[in-house]
Amino acid sequence: MWKREKRKTLVDTEWIGHHLDTLTLPSGKKIDFHALEFPMKVAGILPVGDDGRILLTLQYRYMADQLSWEIPAGNVPQEEDLLIGARRELVEETGYDAKSLELIYEFYPQIGRSDHYFHVFLARGLEKVCDEFDTDEVVEVKWFTEKEVLQMLDDKTIIDGFTAIAFMRYKLKENLI
Repeated sequence: MWKREKRKTLVDTEWIGHHLDTLTLPSGKKIDFHALEFPMKVAGILPVGDDGRILLTLQYRYMADQLSWEIPAGNVPQEEDLLIGARRELVEETGYDAKSLELIYEFYPQIGRSDHYFHVFLARGLEKVCDEFDTDEVVEVKWFTEKEVLQMLDDKTIIDGFTAIAFMRYKLKENLI
């Protein structure tokens, strides 16, 4: 096990904590380690229509400086129930609500550097509840066939790992049950 000897907090906000830790490894070697802590839960929702099509959002991603087709997703404060937060994100980013939300996967997207932990929900029984979505985050909302989503993964139109993992997990689950 690695043992933390010292911690210096470099950034501490409601969104992220960035720490410089001095660690002792099992060999006795000491290293400096940049650790990222994310105080909020993260929920991503794969909305699947009654006809099998997938609802995705087009979002501009500042760090990549490009547009990306993605599942609706967002931060869920610790005090908010994860299922309620997932439903809120779905409505905020698409204008759709779901009759059912099922947790189908959880994972660390960067386990070597952070405690960020993602929850993937499958949304079914979709119903349009409003014509508005968060235009600060979402450029467009559009339905795609599974074949189109697979092609978008192949041609890197979908570059978001959360979306890729959600879709692949859904397809695995669908084919195993």
